[in-house]
Amino acid sequence: MLRPGGLFAAREVIVDSCFLEPVEPEVAEAWTVFAKLVEANGGYPQMGRELRRVLLDAGFADVQPSGSFGIFGTSEDVAFFHGFVVDWFFQPHIIAAAVQLGLATEEQFDFLRAGVDEWGAEPGAVGALAFGEAIAISP
Repeated sequence: MLRPGGLFAAREVIVDSCFLEPVEPEVAEAWTVFAKLVEANGGYPQMGRELRRVLLDAGFADVQPSGSFGIFGTSEDVAFFHGFVVDWFFQPHIIAAAVQLGLATEEQFDFLRAGVDEWGAEPGAVGALAFGEAIAISP
C-alpha cells in the first residue's frame, strides 16, 4: 500500500527492444515467442514503454519516465546470459506451453537453441535487455 504523496518507482521490460547480436534474423524470432508466452501468461511484454501512460491513467502525478539497457557484453556476461536464456526459455515445460499455444514448434525451438548456442560461443557477442522506468507521486 502506498500512501498519498508517496514515491512510486517501476522498471519494466520492453521485449521489442531487447537483442542478441550477432544472430540470424530467424533466431531473433525467439524474442517474439518469448513476448507471446508472457502475454499468454497474463503479462505485458512491452510494459516498459507504456509506464508513463499507465501511471498517468492511474492518477499518479509528476511521472518521470526514463529507460536503460542491461548489457551483457563481456565474455563472462555473455556466458551468464546464455545460461539464463537456456535454463529458462528451453525448459521442457516452456517448450510444451509454446507448442500447445501454437507459438512455435519443437523443431523451431531446436533451431532457436542452436542459434542461441552459436551466439553464446561468438567472441564478439553482446546481448541486452531493454527497460522502461518511471518514478511518480502516488495520488
